[in-house]
Amino acid sequence: MTLTIEQRNKYAMLRMSVYANLDRYFSNGFLSPVILAELLGYNKDFNTMRDNFTARDVRLCQALAGPYGYTIYRMLLAQNQPPK
Repeated sequence: MTLTIEQRNKYAMLRMSVYANLDRYFSNGFLSPVILAELLGYNKDFNTMRDNFTARDVRLCQALAGPYGYTIYRMLLAQNQPPK
């Protein structure tokens, strides 16, 4: 799926709102694009995430940018942990 320039800009703004929202809970600059890419399942590959941003990623980022962003962040971390 090839994204248009307009879509890439829109999704970049969405990702920045996620960073701004979660920076309230962590030290400033904690959540980087690489950490977000890993959280969304792109195995720390920011370029792939940027180029192939899906509807699922949009929904997750909207939730992360919302009022319950920290809770959803913790749930995604737990979901991505290997079983012990």
